[in-house]
Amino acid sequence: MRIETKHLNRNPGLDLLRAIAIGFVLVYHLPFGDRVQALGVFGVEIFLTLSGFLVAGMIFERFGGIRESVELKSFLVNRWLRTLPLYYLTLVATAVLTIWLGQDLPADVGVFFVFMQNVTQGGQAAHDSWFGASWSLALEEWFYLLLPLTLWVSRGQSPGRTIIALTIVLAAMALGGRTYRFLTETVFDFDDMYRRTLIFRLDTFCWGMLVYLALRRWEVEVVRHRLALFIAGIAIIVLTMFAASSPDYGRPFQAIAMLTTISIGTALFIPFFRGLEITGSAPRMLFYVLSTRTYALYLTHGLVYGMIARHLDTGSIATSVLMLATSLLVADLVYRYIERPILALRNADTARPLVKVSAIMARIQTRIAFEFELLTRRHDLPVPAHALVERRKMPRI
Repeated sequence: MRIETKHLNRNPGLDLLRAIAIGFVLVYHLPFGDRVQALGVFGVEIFLTLSGFLVAGMIFERFGGIRESVELKSFLVNRWLRTLPLYYLTLVATAVLTIWLGQDLPADVGVFFVFMQNVTQGGQAAHDSWFGASWSLALEEWFYLLLPLTLWVSRGQSPGRTIIALTIVLAAMALGGRTYRFLTETVFDFDDMYRRTLIFRLDTFCWGMLVYLALRRWEVEVVRHRLALFIAGIAIIVLTMFAASSPDYGRPFQAIAMLTTISIGTALFIPFFRGLEITGSAPRMLFYVLSTRTYALYLTHGLVYGMIARHLDTGSIATSVLMLATSLLVADLVYRYIERPILALRNADTARPLVKVSAIMARIQTRIAFEFELLTRRHDLPVPAHALVERRKMPRI
């Protein structure tokens, strides 16, 4: 396998963290995943908080804090080209395969195309585990829209202060909303009612963004204490697990506070991994390969696992090994021949069709934000801020 050496200047510690996250998710979704359920929760939390950290870096270092409309458009085009093409390709492939196998599509399959499958409910029960991995992608896409629009509308303020304010608002919405749901609902489903529900999870990205702001403001101090922060993150997660398993208050803690504390604890890992010294080209190359394939792995491994589970004994260790190996192979092919060529369009000088479509979408969103700002100014209204383990079940195909 030939790896372009120019890409090996990426941060190997963050590549390792991302590889750990996808490893946890892949293992959790194997047939014996019930025994390691916490890995699935933790793996996705790593992805989301790390995404917030990296997006914050992009906003400050590449898009000038989203103060101008051109920066807003550029950010949206960049993110959509990164996420949408492969998402839609996997979505269509899942639908085609479902029909080919003689199974029914969800009655409201259209919601998957507009990322509305888990706005107020996780969607796992409603859609019978169909395209289960998409719930976290819906969080990503709405966050990629909410954050830059918030920064652009409040461009007269410091971007850092806007992010801090957004974190407070989204965290209050998440905690308050989960509290209200727990007190008013007679049933309890951690995944569908809390963890996978979009309006209760957008604050997750913010904790990663706050870590970036801390490094930006107090880099020397944060780097010096990165091991202490890492240990604190582990302590928070361990205490969270103990609290969640309490026979007295475990259930209300799971519903209300658990998701926030896990996100905070996970975000504290980032400075440690960011500053991790990894020597030798072999491990750096390994982490790079796994890291760059994580998106393809996350989207496609459910299809691979489901197809293999239809034909082989899922209780066999050999079947699990085959699932992992096949998923890695499929993800590598998808990355090489689909994802990487699409990503190259982001730096293309010519206006290719996909870039044009993304630019049009960005202009529409920018216009909406502009009209919204005029409306709030005209009527002196406050600007509101809009408001993740999968149920243990083999993915349905």
